[in-house]
Amino acid sequence: MPLLNSIETILSGDFPPVLLIFGEERFMLDEAFDKLISKLIPDEQAKFDYEKLDGNETDYGTVVDACLSYPFVSPKRVVVVNNFEALAGKPSAKENIHTGFDKYLDNPQPTTCLILKADISSLNGISYELGNTRKKAKAEKRLKSLKFPYGKLFEKYDCIEFPKFRDSAYPNWVRNRFEKLNRQVEHDAIELLLAQTNSDLREIDQEIRKVASMVSKEDKITTEDIAHSLGTSHIYNVFELQKAVGRRNLSKSIEIMQKMLENDRHEVLIVTILSRFFTTLWKLEEVIRSNNNQYVIAGAVGINPYFVSEYSDSLRRYKPGEINRAIKMLTAIDEKLKSSSVQPKYLLEEFFVKIVKK
Repeated sequence: MPLLNSIETILSGDFPPVLLIFGEERFMLDEAFDKLISKLIPDEQAKFDYEKLDGNETDYGTVVDACLSYPFVSPKRVVVVNNFEALAGKPSAKENIHTGFDKYLDNPQPTTCLILKADISSLNGISYELGNTRKKAKAEKRLKSLKFPYGKLFEKYDCIEFPKFRDSAYPNWVRNRFEKLNRQVEHDAIELLLAQTNSDLREIDQEIRKVASMVSKEDKITTEDIAHSLGTSHIYNVFELQKAVGRRNLSKSIEIMQKMLENDRHEVLIVTILSRFFTTLWKLEEVIRSNNNQYVIAGAVGINPYFVSEYSDSLRRYKPGEINRAIKMLTAIDEKLKSSSVQPKYLLEEFFVKIVKK
């Protein structure tokens, strides 16, 4: 079963006759797709052999006809079906509606590359499960039980999932993106960027490119550079707020929060980041009892190994009951922000006094 071949492998070798790409991380999927098309359709002339279809508006017969056509000027004809899940899920009273496509998958046109882009929510995370020894057998059973066309696609052809990013994967991804642009970046700068962009890969990538264009190649990118690019103060930001809360510095926490609310409406971001912070402490309290390897700990709680010591220091300052209370209070604050007219400043000040104050 050729499931989960990598995009790099596809690009470096012969293109398969049929390729299914799917997954929750749409930015990565779209980026990989653009690379494929750039390789397959290198110039304007090659576009004569490029056809795009939409699963919402087409049928299997149209797809097969497009695939059976011969290329005009290129070695390969490229047929793309966007939203393939819509086509695969169309109900019909006729059981033979997909007969032609079924036969095509048994004997695909060698001069055609068929790319199927899909959103298959029922298979989200399948690549992780296949790589996990405890879940692999169950995952393989799921794949074998798939109905047409997914069953045959996973059995015979290359299928690549772009799964949802885990929290622990973001820092290295950001660092690698900067390195591809020949830029070095500080650890704290990465954390600030992630805190201010809500872990949206497309938004993060845009900010990476923007800050890289602003800073000389000889200089290491700092928190000040990130803050300047984002239009926020490097002193009064959610990253520094988290540090102050972690150190149980009440006055500093309130000072940063007030400045942030004066400059912009950051209350939702503050609640989001602090909720993630205390949830991480709650997970850490469980994991650290049975393991002292920072890499194992980091993977288990979803943070970069570099910050394990910082979180561990914060954990020593908060009792389990306080962490649990903080999570409950932040959940209540989030609900009040969405459903009442209470000033965010007063809600957050109350939180800091009741939780952060020693």
